[in-house]
Amino acid sequence: LKLFAPDFALIELHKYKEELSKKSGIDFNSAVESLKEKVIFIDKSEYSKLIKEFSSKKTAELNDQLYYANSLANSYFKQSLKQKGVGEKAWAFLKKRGVDLESIEKFSIGYAPDEWDGFLNYAKSKGVEPQILLTAGLIVEKSDGKGFVDRFRDRLMFPIFNLSGKIMGFGGRILNGKDEAKYINSPETAVYKKSMVLYG
Repeated sequence: LKLFAPDFALIELHKYKEELSKKSGIDFNSAVESLKEKVIFIDKSEYSKLIKEFSSKKTAELNDQLYYANSLANSYFKQSLKQKGVGEKAWAFLKKRGVDLESIEKFSIGYAPDEWDGFLNYAKSKGVEPQILLTAGLIVEKSDGKGFVDRFRDRLMFPIFNLSGKIMGFGGRILNGKDEAKYINSPETAVYKKSMVLYG
């Protein structure tokens, strides 16, 4: 089954008619009848509507994948904060600043371990493709272009929620004291528009 907008239909019709005529001598009316079984013709407004619906569906599917990736990252960060031998430094940092367990739970605070691909491997184990993680801003390409590494490493992680309670992105606070940016946030994505979000 083929779908043609008006601009393509007439050309296709004549091509099909000519082919049938050459092969079997079928006349024009018979060619049209034969073509009806293979082609659906739609007007321009219906064609535009279908394109918009298709685009909206693809956008919604991508957004769902990005929200899922962010939710998965938040679970990983929270688990890492509680993991023995991994999150102690982060716990000490929070305790020193008077952040109690209630606040940690309320704001879903987590910890990104000091590993190059800890989250990447975790997400892969859950069936999430690296391209989705890259689009979500959770990983970045290696400098040599061969593979990926986690964007957030050795940082306290603060999820950024939208009004529906879905995680759009993250803010990360460095813990190691190295010469790096003290705070980094997720880049802009299809679900995280910084100009539309007040975060700080």
